[in-house]
Amino acid sequence: MPTEGVGYLAVLALGLGLGCVRPEVLPSGSAACAPKRALPVGAAGFLQYGHSHNDYQQPRPLLDALDQRLYSVEADVWLRGGEVVVSHDAFSSKGTLKALYLDPLQARVSPTGSVHGDGVGFFLWLDLKDGSAGLREALAA
Repeated sequence: MPTEGVGYLAVLALGLGLGCVRPEVLPSGSAACAPKRALPVGAAGFLQYGHSHNDYQQPRPLLDALDQRLYSVEADVWLRGGEVVVSHDAFSSKGTLKALYLDPLQARVSPTGSVHGDGVGFFLWLDLKDGSAGLREALAA
């Protein structure tokens, strides 16, 4: 399987429980297409929405984005030694996906029902860097 587009599939799989992923591509009436409310709209009429590209390169991955009330972050992931790690290249690591993103997000969602406590969906975009079946299986697990 080519690596192009694989990241979108991963975020779709991981993001369904956290918000709406392009309603036109999901079945009608899907819970994933019915967020409690839309993204906040500013006084000027535009969406107050931000995205942290290569978020793991920030001094405090995820936490800086959450402090700024961003609703979307992206991380590059690889499979190493049976663990999904976050890194821009195949030779270094910022930590595991679980420790840097999944556990902190779960801790925030559990008490409030959403990442920011406002019912608005949050997207964790994953760029699958090695494209292996093993990485996809580790993410599914």
